[in-house]
Amino acid sequence: MNQLYKSNNMQIILKIYDGLSSSNMNPLLKNLDDNIQWIETTGFPYGGNYNGIESVKLIFSRLESEWDNYKSTAQNYYETTDEQIIIVEGFYSGVYKKTKNPFQANFVHIWKFEDRKIIEFKQCVDSYLVRKVMNP
Repeated sequence: MNQLYKSNNMQIILKIYDGLSSSNMNPLLKNLDDNIQWIETTGFPYGGNYNGIESVKLIFSRLESEWDNYKSTAQNYYETTDEQIIIVEGFYSGVYKKTKNPFQANFVHIWKFEDRKIIEFKQCVDSYLVRKVMNP
């Protein structure tokens, strides 16, 4: 991808990760399709398929209530030539409140767009590293 050119969808993704780094959910929520398909990795504490914006809000509510300093740090961005799919590499970090154990785990996020709205999110993460810090 040309360093000077950023598609509309890429600009949306950059704003989402910028917002998430400061606990601002608005850039994410305003760009989700009402019928978003949100897929969390099987084996992840919140693993499963979620439908709709309210379901996504519940995931983030749990993250906020169960973790201190939970962050999604994006490191690399990739975009398909039709600009409808964006792949993000990065890592999660935080401290599980019940055990006080910190963690860091790499992730890959796949974002699918239609008409400048996110219609699907898919998470790939090493769920073992996350679950390990949740157990005393």
